[in-house]
Amino acid sequence: MNSIILTPTEEKIVGLVGRHGKNIVSLQEVSDVVGVKSPGWHLENLNRKGLAKKVSRGTYALELENYFDGDWLPSPYTYINALLGDRPYYVGGVVALYFSGLTTQVYWSRIDVFSEKHLNNRIAGYAKVIFHKAQEHKLKLGTRVIDLEDEKVMFSDPEKTVLDILELPKLFGEADGGVGLVTTLFEEINVEKLTRYATIIGKASSCQKLGVLLDRQQLIPKSYESLLEKVRAGKGVPVMDPSNNRKGKWNAKWRIIENDVIRERKNPKWQ
Repeated sequence: MNSIILTPTEEKIVGLVGRHGKNIVSLQEVSDVVGVKSPGWHLENLNRKGLAKKVSRGTYALELENYFDGDWLPSPYTYINALLGDRPYYVGGVVALYFSGLTTQVYWSRIDVFSEKHLNNRIAGYAKVIFHKAQEHKLKLGTRVIDLEDEKVMFSDPEKTVLDILELPKLFGEADGGVGLVTTLFEEINVEKLTRYATIIGKASSCQKLGVLLDRQQLIPKSYESLLEKVRAGKGVPVMDPSNNRKGKWNAKWRIIENDVIRERKNPKWQ
């Protein structure tokens, strides 16, 4: 057991960060998360106890590697829930890909969190948490709660996760604009729901890529015409694969250059 005695408030501050070396926190962050009116006083107490060091005005580095015994690491999801409170958010990226059953590869060292609040990336427990700013209407559509590590965590559902692949392909390690991976996942998701999400919150370029992929798979979901109307209202002329040059077939219907490698047809789920 460690010999350092902490007050209940100090325990909350320490518990939010966990045992992972130096962690930079601001007075405002501690005030927001822990709910105290004098965060500087508590951080100065931690400083006197050798657990915090002031690095700049209003900013402290918490040094907790000598406080915790054994190999205990706090759940990063506890930290995320405590930090964001009741604000809308969702966990996406490759972690959501796994928890949506869209891959058997386990991801745990990186967690991508989408929130309307701008936050700095940080280490939380055993993972690096990457924060992405998003508009509120994009946060509330296509999410679901998963019970994970004694926390209720908001994740993107399978269809929202697939849309994110088209929106932010590099987040998933996809250099081809995500079209290759999305094609392989058509048979694992509800294509109707994916198309509806795209018409409501998708970028025009994502809708253009999705439209081409639907045609290649010979799929016409109920939201097909709405997707087409959204594309017609836009002005951009993207390519299917941004990692390739712009040489390719011009698709006048979806107003996009097909410069990618066409994948085999999949059988989707419609329910």
